Amino acid sequence: MATTVFGTVAVGSGTNISSFSHALASNSVCVTGVAPSWNTVVWVHSKSTNAVTIRFGTQVDSGGGRYDWRVDAP
Repeated sequence: MATTVFGTVAVGSGTNISSFSHALASNSVCVTGVAPSWNTVVWVHSKSTNAVTIRFGTQVDSGGGRYDWRVDAP
């Protein structure tokens, strides 16, 4: 049975890379969703047993933004 964790991260203006931590402590985590509040593309830059770093194709606007994330582990 898979375990899922999720959260929201606030990001400041001009940001094009961000990291978040999760409590799964597994090398086999799968990032199943990242939904930014601004118009951009997003991809996983790197991941470790309890953290993920993502990159954005477009920097956050001057008002800042946020993104929701979801990670699953088998």
